[in-house]
Amino acid sequence: MITHDIEQGTPEWHEFRQKHFNASEAAAMLGISPYMTRDELLKKKVYGIEKEHSEYTQKLFAEGHRLEQMARLEAEKELEMELFPAVGSNGVCAASFDGTSMDGKAIWEHKIINSDLRKIVYGQPETLPDYYMAQVQHQLYVSGAMYCLFTASNEKENKAVYIGPDEGWFERITTGWARFAKDMGTYILEETKPQVTGTAPEQLPALFIELTGKVTASNLQEFRERAMDVIGAINTDLQTDEDFADADKTAKWCKDVEARLDAAKQHALAQTQSIDDLFKTLDAVREEARQKRLSLEKLVKERKDYLKAQIIRDGQDKFRSMIRVHMLDLLMSLNEQCRDSLLRKIEEKFIGEFVAATKGLKTIDSIKSAVDATLSKAFSDAPVLICDYKSMVEWLASSGHAEYENTLLRDLPELLFKYSKDIEAFYLVVQSRISEHQKLIAAQEEKARIAKEQAENVPEVKPEPEKKQEHILIQATSSTRFGNPVDAFLATYGPDSKKRYNVILNNFYNYLKDNGHVK
Repeated sequence: MITHDIEQGTPEWHEFRQKHFNASEAAAMLGISPYMTRDELLKKKVYGIEKEHSEYTQKLFAEGHRLEQMARLEAEKELEMELFPAVGSNGVCAASFDGTSMDGKAIWEHKIINSDLRKIVYGQPETLPDYYMAQVQHQLYVSGAMYCLFTASNEKENKAVYIGPDEGWFERITTGWARFAKDMGTYILEETKPQVTGTAPEQLPALFIELTGKVTASNLQEFRERAMDVIGAINTDLQTDEDFADADKTAKWCKDVEARLDAAKQHALAQTQSIDDLFKTLDAVREEARQKRLSLEKLVKERKDYLKAQIIRDGQDKFRSMIRVHMLDLLMSLNEQCRDSLLRKIEEKFIGEFVAATKGLKTIDSIKSAVDATLSKAFSDAPVLICDYKSMVEWLASSGHAEYENTLLRDLPELLFKYSKDIEAFYLVVQSRISEHQKLIAAQEEKARIAKEQAENVPEVKPEPEKKQEHILIQATSSTRFGNPVDAFLATYGPDSKKRYNVILNNFYNYLKDNGHVK
């Protein structure tokens, strides 16, 4: 940062500010300031025409300076360092600091507390409203400081929050100023238009009627011819705000003609009931005025709705074209399905803002101004969002996770959109999914391995040994040829088997008997 030896509030300071893009103007440049429009800032920068401040606003400025001096002591106590006012610049961007530290690592910004600033929470920088955040981030960009202490106070209250540098805001601010500088080169101050009130057709001649059972005096024919000429000449080709105002007022005029003709008819009826020609003429002119009024009322609404829709559509189309240019690199790194889904979501996010910005606006000029401001804001916000998306997609590729785009990350567009302001949370969600998937695969592989090992280690099934009783029978039969069973038993098992004889002999005997070998 280049420091300038200029005292704030002096003519030299005002001249310096006119030549630079200042922190206090960042919100207006982005179209998010509640105090100054982007068009008013263009007028100020190109022609030096500043918005006049009311006496009340001037008193607020003076009160702000008084409270700033009181709050400075509290800020220095909080930071444990002395703070000095300063004016600095970084290229065409400049800032006037309420306070900077001697080493340049800290800056301080003070505001009078209001309903928005009462909501800020110490330790939660996201609670600071965007139109204040734009100024603080611009100051951090200019100064290169490590942090800003933002305080808001009055004589009874004091709020504070620390704000750190944000690359997304830096990109948004520098891109916004670049476009603003380009707009300054083509900005033309339009002639101030008087408030459009509209004009109605000239008054019709007064219709007078006197009756004595018949019409005795009337300018009926002259009235009819003039009325039809005036009504027939009413403009129905509506293009400008003046045309719409004229049509609105003419519709009211037609309604007034209807009412006056009704009154004239009732006056005539009070005098006679038999003048058919009079009533037909009155009815004809009244109906002509009525039809023209209805037509104009319908035409005004339809035409204005059409022009409003056209202005909004033009702004949306410009935004779509810009998005496709800025997103080309990002889109080409995604598969077709993911690419189309993400593009739809980004368009849906910003396209709806054009409609919301023009809600309730009546004049064509105000609608155009709202669409231009919304387009400017979208031009500055969308690239920041796209840079976040790009960082997330590049991280997927560099970490080897892009292969899951069609499986675990089929909802990638939704994830990118949901976590665009919390990239760390996006990383955690992706890593958690992959970790769970890898655990599942490992469990399945382990289960398959165990099953394979069990299949390979199944013991060989050996045939059961022959029943001993059958073995005894065969050998006994073979050795005795169905002779004495005791001899057969002893011949098979030897003389030492006599101890088992009593138990086995009975079973063996029953077997021989059952099979017809005992006679």
